[in-house]
Amino acid sequence: MTHPNPLAETMEVDLLVVGSGAAGMTAAIVAAAEGQRVLVLEKADVVGGSTAYSGGVCWVPGSHLARRAGVNDSLEKTLTYLQACLGERFDEGRLRRYLALAVDAIEYLEARSEVAFLLRTTTPDYFSEREGGTAGGRALEALPYDARALGKRFADVRSPPPEYLVLGGMMVTVADATKILARFRTWDGFSHTAKLVARYALDRLALRRRGTRLVVGNALAARFYASLLKLKVPVWRSVQVAELLKEGSRITGARVMRNGQPMTVRARKGLVLATGGYPHNPRLRQRYFTAGADDYSAVPESATGDGIELALAAGAAMGPLPATPAFWSPVSVIQRADGSRWNFPHLMMDRSKPGVIAVNARGERFVNESTNYHDFTQAMLRQKNAVGSQAAFLVSSQAHLDRYCFGFSHPDAGWQRQLVKKGYMLRGDSLDQLAAQMKVPGEQLRRTVENFDRAAASGTDPAFGKGSTPYNRCLGDLTHQPNPCLAPLGQGPYYAIALQPGDIGTCHGLHTDLDARVLDDAGQPIEGLYACGNDMNSVMSGLYPGPGITLGPAIAFGYAAARHAAQRAA
Repeated sequence: MTHPNPLAETMEVDLLVVGSGAAGMTAAIVAAAEGQRVLVLEKADVVGGSTAYSGGVCWVPGSHLARRAGVNDSLEKTLTYLQACLGERFDEGRLRRYLALAVDAIEYLEARSEVAFLLRTTTPDYFSEREGGTAGGRALEALPYDARALGKRFADVRSPPPEYLVLGGMMVTVADATKILARFRTWDGFSHTAKLVARYALDRLALRRRGTRLVVGNALAARFYASLLKLKVPVWRSVQVAELLKEGSRITGARVMRNGQPMTVRARKGLVLATGGYPHNPRLRQRYFTAGADDYSAVPESATGDGIELALAAGAAMGPLPATPAFWSPVSVIQRADGSRWNFPHLMMDRSKPGVIAVNARGERFVNESTNYHDFTQAMLRQKNAVGSQAAFLVSSQAHLDRYCFGFSHPDAGWQRQLVKKGYMLRGDSLDQLAAQMKVPGEQLRRTVENFDRAAASGTDPAFGKGSTPYNRCLGDLTHQPNPCLAPLGQGPYYAIALQPGDIGTCHGLHTDLDARVLDDAGQPIEGLYACGNDMNSVMSGLYPGPGITLGPAIAFGYAAARHAAQRAA
């Protein structure tokens, strides 16, 4: 039994939530909507967690939005697909529970909060060619949000990294970016860009710190936060949770530090951990990562495994180690003017486009560049055994850079020169010059490009099948034929960007049951303690079958935790 400081201030709530990403805020919204007294604690000085950096997509097959749109899908078809993707790691009981919870949670949030989604009818599953896969109708995208509705509280929402913003503060989606890149080629691109810039200009004239048109994960985080404000749920920021309070076998609250003062918060019905996993926790990374232990994570620095370490200290158990402990993405390292660095994730804007390849330390291709970011990075990690190094590069030519994004680069000659000068991009008039800077064999790089160009000219990639699946093609350039993902690199100058195996969060977390209750080493629930989001072991067990398989379960099990805590108390 833990004895809190008798001099510390004490307060009591029904549900105490630690973390303000999608998982934690879902639990808080559901509990508050059901009439519970809720408090949210956030370690950072802003809300939103990793959700605010994310794509804002949830994988929710069979949602009410899909049914309303007449999408022909079924639970059994979805389970068939998941079994085809997860193989021996397919856990039917947990996945059935997830799919049922997710459908209910999304409908609940749309009916009782500011959270709202758009059905993506043309976004395929990552392996839609497998049995049970679909070409669309399972992914939900957060609707854009007008942050002017938040007033002064807009400043509470975590801003995306500056590298994600256009003109210093304007958010854009992939669809927006595609039109912006085409602004001098099509009227639609020009008019769309003009509208975005005009809206952003009004925000800056009003002296707002950034654009108020929020999209993707930032829109989702803001919608969650607006819902909490409407429900009058207090969110304490810059609060450190020092210890979970335990009486007998039950978690009864937490001891926290707020404004430099100790406090005791008692939770009558439950405590939910949703602190974002352990991507920036060196000790846990070294313990659980068999590869890629170096921290090249692209999530906020505040995700340091606090929730997991608090639970372990209270007798909790980690879940079975997944196929891999993280959700991976290749990143390129950007050195900022203030001396800090940003791990820029290469998710979908460059690798799938025509005229770009990835090579290893020998100058050889090693992967289908258009595959999803999780599998691409695991192919990088395997190169350590294959060729002695996991170093990799994206390689392209001027023709590609003048039309598409290439990492942090975009079609502006002055910007490209700056990135070369800063060392972010390497440039060579010939492939031999580029290879020398990359420190790879020049003869092999030339042979690799020649072989790729020869096949790409006819729209084929017999070596790795780039552009051969619906998911590959949906991220290519649909105006480019015969294959939206393939074009020769052609003539120089040539460019390269060094890649590192980064992550967008951990998927290894606390062992939980089907109601998100945290389990101990004996597999028994620790009464009053719940975990969701990346603090909970992933239901996908380290595999990545579709867009939004982190946010979908985060919302589903945040919903489960709040419902279970309320029903148990009743």
